[in-house]
Amino acid sequence: MHITLRKTRAYMVNGDTQLAIENYKRSLQIDPTNKNAMEMLQKLEK
Repeated sequence: MHITLRKTRAYMVNGDTQLAIENYKRSLQIDPTNKNAMEMLQKLEK
């Protein structure tokens, strides 16, 4: 698993939604086909 996604999950667990969103976006810049990051970003941005 990419280190950015690990950090992002930790942010989510700790309730830091804004940092999680920023990191999912960063992850999609690295791998725009990452379906998990796309789905989670959509959920967090609702």
